[in-house]
Amino acid sequence: MVESSVLESKIALTFCCHLPGNYRKTKPAALVENEAGETVGQLSVTETSALTIGRKLLESKELKAITNHKQTLYNTLASKKTGKAVPSFIKEGFYFIDAEIVPEIVGILESARAEQKDLVEKFLAVYEGQIDEMERKLAGSRVFKRSDYYSVDAMREKFGIEYNLFRFEVAKNLPPEVLKAEQLKLQKSFKKSEVLIAQCLTESFEELLSGIQDKLAPGNDGKAKAFHKTLFDDLAEFMGNFNSRNLVNDKDLASLVTKANGILASVRGDKVQDKALVVKSSDELRESTRAQFQAIRAAIEKDIKPKLGRAFNFDLD
Repeated sequence: MVESSVLESKIALTFCCHLPGNYRKTKPAALVENEAGETVGQLSVTETSALTIGRKLLESKELKAITNHKQTLYNTLASKKTGKAVPSFIKEGFYFIDAEIVPEIVGILESARAEQKDLVEKFLAVYEGQIDEMERKLAGSRVFKRSDYYSVDAMREKFGIEYNLFRFEVAKNLPPEVLKAEQLKLQKSFKKSEVLIAQCLTESFEELLSGIQDKLAPGNDGKAKAFHKTLFDDLAEFMGNFNSRNLVNDKDLASLVTKANGILASVRGDKVQDKALVVKSSDELRESTRAQFQAIRAAIEKDIKPKLGRAFNFDLD
């Protein structure tokens, strides 16, 4: 029998932000022939079946704004560095959150729905004009096709944000032997996920510290490196969300996060970007801040990683 996991009481989140594609496949011949079928250019390869070629349907800053909104939502909820949720490592696209922050998560998602709706209406207001513009730009070629574009009403239906909140659990009305086997399987998944979540948080934290250290260290020429006032933004976001993301109650890592928070708190400035500018203005403060973050990284290597083992590459964003 596998002992119970702290993850049993956590909520699983899955969400999807729907957007239409803005590319269509194009036959290579269409790139070098006009509407009359006359060759107007030449591809540099002879075996065109080996090519996969796409073309942009629209050049639209309004559509780009919707894409950027999707990325912002992902960063807020699911980014391994700055998100409020952590990967479940049980199923791809599923995340764990603490039950206490469910109202906050729902608020974020519902606000995102409303924001996306407004952005979509702004896009649709110029959509048909942007189709006409693409037709003018591609006049005389075989690339443009009106049939590639949805109607305004059909395009509106291509956008949306869906989400679900639930718990991972085994159905109780299974035959006894199947129920026991499935419960054991789920418990093993929970225990494996505990380790992977701790590894994910640790490696995210370490990578953020490493990036800051690199910026604060002198360059090869001995001169101070330039950095933006957003230097500490991602680290501050990580630390602000850490308590709700520390689902496995890693006290050692929590202690180091608290120390890092203290380093930033000791720098003059009300906002984290103000603190970055203060550090930027003083060579002495640059070096002392870098050294303090280096000490935290050394503690991660010495005290935390040995007990967790080396994690695989999480493709940190």
